[in-house]
Order: sequence, then structure tokens, then C-alpha cells
Amino acid sequence: MVLGGASIYGGRGSAIRAIGALLLTERTVALPFLQLCDRLQFGLPGAFVLVAAATYARLAGSDRQARAAVERGAREARARIAERLNRARG
Repeated sequence: MVLGGASIYGGRGSAIRAIGALLLTERTVALPFLQLCDRLQFGLPGAFVLVAAATYARLAGSDRQARAAVERGAREARARIAERLNRARG
């Protein structure tokens, strides 16, 4: 994944995700006007990227957990249906 929502290998990207890259660029350009020391001018964009990556990983993890729960529920439902069919046949 490249910052901005477009994958290097193709696939999905969106304009909403690209807003993150725009905001990062805007902050990076604005930092010299704040007259911060060089360490902060280079460190703050890195911190923004780390926070964004951690947030994305956290959200993606919860999405995987939700999908796993749905799949688990579907397996259990198929098992109940198969059990009912076996009782009806037997």
C-alpha cells in the first residue's frame, strides 16, 4: 500500500484515501512557515505516517475479525441445517 490509497500492484484505491496524502503534503509544506527546528520539521511528518499506519492496521484488524465472525456464523448455520436434514431423512 502506498500512502494515498493506491496499491502498487493494482486493485482498489479511492479519492477518500488520497485525502490522507494531500493532508500530509499540506502539513509538510506548512511546517517551515511555523519556523520549527529542523528536527521537528522532519520528525512530525514521520509521526503522522506512523499514526496513520497504526490506525489503518487497527481498523483492518477489526475488519478481519468481523469477517471471521461472519464466516464462523455461516459455518455453524450450515452445520445446523445439515443436522436437521439428517434427522428428517433418518
